[in-house]
Amino acid sequence: MANIYLHVLDMYWTQQFSHLGKIFRYCDDFVIVCRTHHDAVRVIQIVKEIMKKLKLTLHPKKTRLVHMEGKEGSDFLGFHFRKRKSKKSGKLVPYIWPCEKAMKRIRKELKKLLEEKKSKKIINAGSTRTESGYSWLEELF
Repeated sequence: MANIYLHVLDMYWTQQFSHLGKIFRYCDDFVIVCRTHHDAVRVIQIVKEIMKKLKLTLHPKKTRLVHMEGKEGSDFLGFHFRKRKSKKSGKLVPYIWPCEKAMKRIRKELKKLLEEKKSKKIINAGSTRTESGYSWLEELF
């Protein structure tokens, strides 16, 4: 259903507002990347107007301006996006890594799997190790 409604946003954006920024959308989540703060402020107002026409509202906690350079960055679809200076060139480049929420979920699942494996010990040449053989991984938890 979100794709049907937000297809209208896509059309408006492509036809009238693409010069203000690039939109990235998946179902009902989207991010618009703008070059300037001025454009970003304008974009929020435009998107609010389009959503009003669709009888939709933006989530107040998720709708925000983010400066991609610096410490803030943004989470989208399980990843954290931020611009940093490259150690090699010194230029600002995009960095992408799993967001904190995704990392917590992964750690929880790994811990669960390792706990299951810990109960199954194997004697190997006089030393005890887990069946998985990932003792280094167990040390993370």
